[in-house]
This record gives sequence, structure tokens and C-alpha cells, in this order.
Amino acid sequence: MKLGIHLPQMGPHSTRAMVLAFAQRAEALGYDSLWVSDHVVIPYHIASRYPGSAEGRFPMPPQTDFLDPLLLLATVAACTERVQLGLSVLVLPHRHPVVTAKMLATLDRLCNGRLLVGTGVGWMREELEALGAPYAQRGALSDEYLEAMIALWREEQPSYQGRFVRFPPLGCYPKPVQQPHPPLLIGGHSPAALRRAARFGQGWHAVEASPEEIAALRQRLHEEMRRHGRDPATMDISLRATFRLTDTPLPAPRPPLHGSAAQLIEDLRAYAQAGVDHLALFFAMGRRSDPLAVLERLATEVLPACR
Repeated sequence: MKLGIHLPQMGPHSTRAMVLAFAQRAEALGYDSLWVSDHVVIPYHIASRYPGSAEGRFPMPPQTDFLDPLLLLATVAACTERVQLGLSVLVLPHRHPVVTAKMLATLDRLCNGRLLVGTGVGWMREELEALGAPYAQRGALSDEYLEAMIALWREEQPSYQGRFVRFPPLGCYPKPVQQPHPPLLIGGHSPAALRRAARFGQGWHAVEASPEEIAALRQRLHEEMRRHGRDPATMDISLRATFRLTDTPLPAPRPPLHGSAAQLIEDLRAYAQAGVDHLALFFAMGRRSDPLAVLERLATEVLPACR
């Protein structure tokens, strides 16, 4: 199983110095990938339920520094050579697909084919509507955006005529280094997301799911793939999950990936058994935390178990 780490994208450590030091040290320590998330704005009033926590509350206040994911990955592409660069996930309705296709193809060229394009339809109504996206139609809109982007990447004279996206034959260069395009990791746990992954994805990307949930969703995904005439063995499964490494073991019950190094290694093996191919670890980087120290400790105590 590949093991990646989320970059210091938000909060007090989202500085140029920390981003460069963190990315270069992670590559030197042997991490397989570096990941970013996507928010353009954080509204002051959020009624939408956040799917990443049991309480449903979005954890970051509107004043939180949150670096743009594509510009952040472009910066990291320039200071690394080997490590993969992943989006967990790019919210498709946030940006026009022609612009997005151009930016992602450029980024894939600048990182020499190391890009992993995780995509999602978004969950925060307030943010989507602030950016002019129709919340109730975000799934259908995202399907068209994916079709249009794939055409722009693959075809010499791409054109598209849909409900939400229309353009005549265009020249859109450069094409991505990875052909026919960078791997699309379709995010989401809903039946619609699994159908979208089965239709478009080279991978399925989950967020904050237990090994048991991954195993059940993987089975449904494979059923959807067979309906589309696709071989389930061709689908990679990736997961972004929060971890907390403690000095001593935590008592049961405990959240997955929370506990001592031995407990984290036990969880990693459970995720691998459930079918996870690539795990992107996230940890809170508060003002008093030392992201580089956490990076080093995880690499020393846990990373070798993935090899």
C-alpha cells in the first residue's frame, strides 16, 4: 500500500517556508505522495452538514488561511522530483472545465506526469452558490465537466455540446504528460459517486471511512463496474484519513488511525486487507504543532510497515 501525507495547506503553517521544507523532507523520507484539498472560500454562515465529522460541523473558521490547491501543487512540483501529487479532491463545480483542463494539463507537464486528479461534486451549498454553481444539479454538471475535460485532454480538435457546457472545436495544449490523461480518482461514498467512479474513474477516492466501510463500498463499486463492462481489478482505491500518533496505546473503542505506532500499523494492515491501494494521511497542524516533527516520527515508526 502506498502512503502519502497531506501538505500544510491551511492554518498557521501554510507558509512558503513550511510548504517547501515539508514537501522536500517528505520526499526524502520516502513518502509516496503529497495531497491537497479544495475550498475557494469559507462562508460565515454554513447550514450544510459537513460529511467529514460525526457532528456535521465544518472545523475551520472563515478567517483560516487556505492555499489554492492547484497553485500549491505547482509550487511543490517545482521543488520535488519523485513524489506523486494528489488532489483530495478538486471540487468540479468550483471552476469552468475548460480552465480546469488547461490548468491540470499544465500541472501534469510541470510535475512530469506525477499528478493524481481526485474529483468531487462538493457538499457545501453556500460555497457552491457563491461561485455560481447550481447545488441541486451539481452531479449532472460534474458529469458534463468530466466529459468535457477528457475531450480537451484527448482530442486534437475537441468540442462539446451539453446542458451546462458548450464549446466549438478548440485547440487546447499542452496535452497532459500522462496519456490519455492523468488518473481520475472519483471521490464520494454515495451511490451516484460510485456510479460516476465506475463510468469515469481510474480510481475511487474515499474520505474518513473505516476499513469495514471501505470493504462494503468496494463491493458496491465492483458491481457498478461490471454493469459498465469494466474489470474491477483495474480500479485503484485511495483514502484520505485523519491520524493521530500517540506515545502510548489508546483504549478501545478508538477511531481508526488514532493511537500508538503499533495500533496505526494494525489499522494500515486492515485498510490494505479491505482493498485500499493508496492512503493519504491528514493531521491537524495547529499553531503549537510541529509538522516536520510529526512527518519524521511517522516515517520512522509507521512508514516502514507499508514497504
